[in-house]
Amino acid sequence: MGVCKICNKESEFISSFLGLCRECILIKKDAKKISLEAHLTNCVTSWVCAASGKGYPKYSYSKGPEYDFCSLAVFYGACNFNCLFCQNWHFRENLRSLTPIIPTISSR
Repeated sequence: MGVCKICNKESEFISSFLGLCRECILIKKDAKKISLEAHLTNCVTSWVCAASGKGYPKYSYSKGPEYDFCSLAVFYGACNFNCLFCQNWHFRENLRSLTPIIPTISSR
């Protein structure tokens, strides 16, 4: 049973992690701030990335983090899921506006 942080409503449909009921998410302005504070990101390639230290021994040379390595990540710009932990949530804006995604290359 979760409790909404805004209206104190109790429901089995309220996540204890997010702590917001559906009605407050849709209507209350404070809900956006609370949900953004709960939004976490993760590296989608952390399990193979040499820089994370998690790819050893299959994908990395040593047990700890290895520097000067890069990983390539490809994301679908038309994903219609709304995962709480998505680190690429902003790509949905491109879907809404029907604008093409311009690939970029970033390095550490």
